[in-house]
Amino acid sequence: PGVAGGGPERSRWHLAAVAHDLTAVTDRTPPDTALVRRIASQAAVTRRPRGELMFPAFVDLADRHPALRTYDAVTAQGRVSKGMWEDFMARLLRVRGRAEVAVIRRLDQFPPLIGKLHENEIGAWLWTEDRVVLVDMLGGDLRALLRADTRGELATSGIAMARGSILGHRIDDQTYYRVATSDVLFDGARSNFFARGRRVRRLFTTGPDGGLMPAPDGRPVALKNFVFDELRRVRASARGDEHIDRIAALIAPDPAYVNLFSFTFERPTLWVSLSQAYANDGYGSVPESRVLAKDTWVAGLSGRFVLSHERRSSATDLGLGFAYARQGVDGAAVTESADDLKADLTLRPSMLAETGSRWRPFIRGLLDSEFTPTEAIDGTTNPRQVAARAIAGYLALPGPTWRRLEIGLAAENDFGRPNLQFGFQARADLEKRLGAGARFGSGGGQVTYRMRNDLTYFLPSGRDTEANLALRYNLIHELLIPLVDELSLSVVGDFFVYQGKVAATRSPGMNVQLRVGLTYDRLWKPRYQPFF
Repeated sequence: PGVAGGGPERSRWHLAAVAHDLTAVTDRTPPDTALVRRIASQAAVTRRPRGELMFPAFVDLADRHPALRTYDAVTAQGRVSKGMWEDFMARLLRVRGRAEVAVIRRLDQFPPLIGKLHENEIGAWLWTEDRVVLVDMLGGDLRALLRADTRGELATSGIAMARGSILGHRIDDQTYYRVATSDVLFDGARSNFFARGRRVRRLFTTGPDGGLMPAPDGRPVALKNFVFDELRRVRASARGDEHIDRIAALIAPDPAYVNLFSFTFERPTLWVSLSQAYANDGYGSVPESRVLAKDTWVAGLSGRFVLSHERRSSATDLGLGFAYARQGVDGAAVTESADDLKADLTLRPSMLAETGSRWRPFIRGLLDSEFTPTEAIDGTTNPRQVAARAIAGYLALPGPTWRRLEIGLAAENDFGRPNLQFGFQARADLEKRLGAGARFGSGGGQVTYRMRNDLTYFLPSGRDTEANLALRYNLIHELLIPLVDELSLSVVGDFFVYQGKVAATRSPGMNVQLRVGLTYDRLWKPRYQPFF
């Protein structure tokens, strides 16, 4: 106890003394077994071989490619940064996996290293046991996955969320994109974002160029081993400056734009239907099967295929449409309710994400013919339709609901019955997915409602006859129920309204069809996506 000043007494502990006692260690001192074992193990440690050279010194890369220094603050100091290495891994996976987008987890550890890096040192940058997975993923699900990454745990390649683009092309929420990712993301806590994924691949063989080739007899590929193998392959095929240039090409940012070929299956459908005609008297000379169709059942096939080439500033669409259906009436006469063969070529600006306006100009040439000529009510054969049409107008970028909006001026001449006509046409296609929580079919798709409005109107001309129509309006309501991936059950209500140009065809007519069939709807990108 002690007393402090003149205040009240308080009990305290005080340090009274310090003792420093050393005990000599001699040969009679009992050994510390654990310490001896540790010292012996450390004495036996030898430095592991560094392995083969895999990655050039960053200063050498930056000397030949100065733009690499501007990646971030770390690269400006002359060494590879964690972000650059993670983006390099994602880009390597996207390129060799032949995918449009790569999404991987960022690394937990990244020790700073400088100079030329060998196998042993690169291993310190590959603390991951993830395995590669390739999957077709909806654009909307891909957006949701990356937007949910609020802590920045994912590294990507091929996608620019700020611009809303994938390799320079505008992201469409209802289009499937080929994505290279890992099993930890695909099967883990983020698996719900991949629930609607299609054509999943987990087994691979390696191609001559290092590409990952999906194969049923392949093997799982660990992301770490994949990066090691690719660095070895590049090193084995290049030395000196060539090696530096090839590594720099993989480290460099993604290209701003990549040209794209795509093939669209616009709902080729095999169907049966009931057909009902209204007020088609006087239209016997019109070369349109639906105008002359009678009340009966119909079995038919229809659809359209489109080959598109998207370039940086422009795009070209080459389309081929068809429709054919034969029907029996009273067990005797045979007539057709659908007979169309159409080819069209469209030139339009590219759907670049950074372009401001939603509306873009386009021009289109259309050739409209038929497999067989129509027959008039009196049994005579009408001239075969061979109509050429030119359209110039504006189209809108597809949105989440309105998938297609077009309006334009049109000029048409039927070479079977020459008569140059001028008018306009418009089209509006709506698409809406129903039942947000409901999934159908093996692909886990949603029931989809589609509505198509197609209007064409031609002004009167001096050579108009009973064969010429002023008004064509097609309204289609369709319900798609998924079965297997892009194959769906289609239930359609199809209304076709028409009106002629002369006195005998002034009264509007209509043909109504109720169709049920199997349809296939898909945008396929052969460069990236497998067909099956």
